[in-house]
Amino acid sequence: MSLTDYVTLGRSGLRVSPAVTRNHAMNDFLREGKSRYYGFSDTPAWYVARAQTLAEKEGKERPIALQLEYSLVERISNAKANAATEK
Repeated sequence: MSLTDYVTLGRSGLRVSPAVTRNHAMNDFLREGKSRYYGFSDTPAWYVARAQTLAEKEGKERPIALQLEYSLVERISNAKANAATEK
């Protein structure tokens, strides 16, 4: 396998589908070797927490990353995301 055969971290952005659907799709990429890990970008903390819970319940790989929008106006969302990612 060369360095171009897979993506190290696949990120899923726009939240237009249910968390369970996104988890299945991202796990398909992992199983097929197209990605090693997956995470979310610009996604609300409640959605990430839901995806994490569903993945644990189904015995699937869990998301390992959360990329937040960086904005001085939106700094309040950092507290919500931190609470969702702590265990």
